[in-house]
Amino acid sequence: MLAAKRRRVPHRKTYSLHKSVNRRKNMKFLTLLLVLGMLIALFAGSSEGSFCPCDLKTKGSEVCGSNGVTFKNRCEFECSQRDYKKLGRTLNIRNEGPCSSTI
Repeated sequence: MLAAKRRRVPHRKTYSLHKSVNRRKNMKFLTLLLVLGMLIALFAGSSEGSFCPCDLKTKGSEVCGSNGVTFKNRCEFECSQRDYKKLGRTLNIRNEGPCSSTI
């Protein structure tokens, strides 16, 4: 008669050790996944504010902003004005034309 093969059952301590190692690996993976998700959300939100639909290559009359920056046209100024508003700051037109430089 053939002897039946005995199944090898892992020792309880060894089994629980493998189980805890797997849990740690899963927690590390989930933490990494969470951090990556937060970074993606952060960068996706920050690029949203800097998008400007204006064609900045078109010529227009230059505008001087209250921040001392000369904008190529009114559309570019309005894009910056929206960004300032999101920061809780105001940006106004100081004058039409380029800002005077005092060096």
